[in-house]
Amino acid sequence: MEQKDSLLGVLQTLFKWKRPILIATLVAAVGSAIIVLVIPVYYQATTIFYAASPDLASPEAIFGEASEAMEYYGEDEDVDRVLTIAESSELAEYLIQRFNLYEHYEIDTTDWKAPYKVQEKLSKLYEVKKTKYDAVQLSVEDQDKVLAAEMANAARERIDSVGQKLVKESQAKLLRTYEANIASKEDQLRVLIDSLQRV
Repeated sequence: MEQKDSLLGVLQTLFKWKRPILIATLVAAVGSAIIVLVIPVYYQATTIFYAASPDLASPEAIFGEASEAMEYYGEDEDVDRVLTIAESSELAEYLIQRFNLYEHYEIDTTDWKAPYKVQEKLSKLYEVKKTKYDAVQLSVEDQDKVLAAEMANAARERIDSVGQKLVKESQAKLLRTYEANIASKEDQLRVLIDSLQRV
């Protein structure tokens, strides 16, 4: 048996079926053009940031008395905390209220499912994930590119402020514990001083 290395057979088949192939190609091109024109264009705004170490807000770090080398970027727990804040309903409600998303997404506020619908629409257009370099990537899509950018930046700023608030609350709780401990030690010291004065 001889094997032919010629494309004549393929060309003959293409020439024989040229009309159906041409019609199918034109239908696919027209269909694609119609679909592209009908589907709305969405713009994506992305911001990437790193979780800061809570040690940056400690008094030792602020006044330069840290005994260890300073860690500027957060550990896995800090990244997880930022991701939790970014995916929280508090942040979603903030974005919905600040950017009036009921009106923007044309959702009737009198409908009893309106809060669910606006949250659902936002969750489809809002994404947060951890990158391979332990950064947090936040993306917002919208048909208005300016609004998408403003929402992404506002979400990042809100995440930062909520994270700082949590760190400050934790430090305030620690401070109250120290103050209570100092007050307890002062009471013990007074008792000892009184007992020594009686002796």
